[in-house]
Amino acid sequence: MLYRRIILLILLFPIIVSSQINYNLKIESLDTVSKNIVKKLRYLTDYNDSLTIIKTLNNITENIRNEGYLLASFDSIRIDSNIFKAYLKSGKKFNKGLINLDKIPVQALIFAGLKNKKVGIDICEFLKKRELLITYYENNGFPFASIKLDSIYQYENGINAIGSLNKSNQFIISSFIITGYDQLNKNYLLSQIGINLETSYDESKIKSIPEAINELPFVEIVGKPLIFFKENNTVQIICELRKKSSNQFDGLIGFAPDPLNNYKLLITGKVSINSNNVLNYGELIDLDWQKIDANSQKLFAGYSLKYIFKSRIGSESNITILKQDTSYLNTELYTAIPYYFSYNKLIKIYFENKSSTLINQSIIKDEITLPEYADIRKTTIGAGAKLWQLDYFYNPKRGYIFELMAGSGSKNIDKNPFANQEIYSNIALKTTHLELKNSFSIFIPLSNKTVLMLEDKSAIMQSSTLFKNELYKIGGAKTLRGFDENSIPCSRYSIGTIEYRFIFQKSSNIFAFFNAAYYENRISKTIHDIPYGFGIGLNLKNKSNVFSISYAYGSQFGNPIAFYAAKIHFGYVTVF
Repeated sequence: MLYRRIILLILLFPIIVSSQINYNLKIESLDTVSKNIVKKLRYLTDYNDSLTIIKTLNNITENIRNEGYLLASFDSIRIDSNIFKAYLKSGKKFNKGLINLDKIPVQALIFAGLKNKKVGIDICEFLKKRELLITYYENNGFPFASIKLDSIYQYENGINAIGSLNKSNQFIISSFIITGYDQLNKNYLLSQIGINLETSYDESKIKSIPEAINELPFVEIVGKPLIFFKENNTVQIICELRKKSSNQFDGLIGFAPDPLNNYKLLITGKVSINSNNVLNYGELIDLDWQKIDANSQKLFAGYSLKYIFKSRIGSESNITILKQDTSYLNTELYTAIPYYFSYNKLIKIYFENKSSTLINQSIIKDEITLPEYADIRKTTIGAGAKLWQLDYFYNPKRGYIFELMAGSGSKNIDKNPFANQEIYSNIALKTTHLELKNSFSIFIPLSNKTVLMLEDKSAIMQSSTLFKNELYKIGGAKTLRGFDENSIPCSRYSIGTIEYRFIFQKSSNIFAFFNAAYYENRISKTIHDIPYGFGIGLNLKNKSNVFSISYAYGSQFGNPIAFYAAKIHFGYVTVF
């Protein structure tokens, strides 16, 4: 009714729905009760198109009805030049009664959890569920949908009525315009938001536009998107974007006593280069080099791309090369095809090829039984899923991240030409293997500036025979803090972390943490332990740089804390 009334007024006045005209909205009351309600209303007063005013008045009406004023409506709307004056009549507030839902379509009832309640529900439940009934149609093309009451019977503070749906006109998203930084591929951005042109209006996706865009590391939205409802039942979306500096050069240096060299100072390091959106298709390129200890190095190179050929499909590929002192060389090739349900929900299938080659042949040359090291090739096919919901990806105050990966494949033990070939006689050279990994992080706000992070990272590998050069390696800044990088080999682990953060700037924090792990190393015999670590740190970001420092201690195998063996890490990231 409200929609038709305003459309009629628009047609009677020489007003064109256009982004070139500014409209002003004023809401006034018709009685004392309405006056008190109007005083508490918070709404925008300036608009770029008249149909958005209709949408605003619709939302205000529904919010007031959700408070129990079921007969609330805007009695009249007057247009003076570009000023809309809407007069509210709230009516009585009802706290008891029965609402029959027989005229509401079953799809909406199912969405609102009212499938078996068409014959009627108590008014208290109706007030809780009516917004969900409207939301169903707002998310399916009808932004001006409302619920009206017919066959009304009023009594003292109560009402009996029949609820019916007024869908109003269906709207189609017809255009999407980027202003400001407009070099980013439009189809990529539409896929990130989850909107297709010439499809029905979906209010849930409209509301998520700022969050979806700001999730990207290389661009951000300025203000809120402008939504224009046209008289031909189409919707135009305009987003003003601003480019963010997102390419990174990252340096990290670590200091720790070296237990293998009379506890002399051991310097470790890491250098990373991350390049984002060079071709304006949202592609990400990562290069990472790491010095793990005095004689070990690790190199990683990766590439990922979302939304290939306007689809929800992406591509991920990377290679990892690890040289473990003079013992062995590991190479891992990984490729995956993710499918994005939305910007923060995906599943994927992946293929992984791993090989480990012995460098130091003396490890195996004179052995009469197969040692803890071997030349190995592993092929894995698996699937994974990831979902996350964070208020600010780079320094969250609330939200969660969940990731799960599972895979299986073949494992081959290659005969080393320098070894006594008889050591392979009693072992299966070709077997199957299984791997499972998961991680879960949750961020809980304790106050406006303090956050509690709880995290678990777990993994398990299963095979009939395991070797030391194929095991997981935990320890260090990314896994178990308080320990040397990759210093703990294991076939299964679970790491729990509790971290308290004080956020003094949007992207800066001070933190204190405690982490502990349970791990097993199943090779010639089973080794298990519960190491733990604790410490403090700082992440400080200015316009183009991030400085980080952490100071941690750790203990394992029940030994007391070695305060002379503190782990100190300095990090510096330049953003360009």
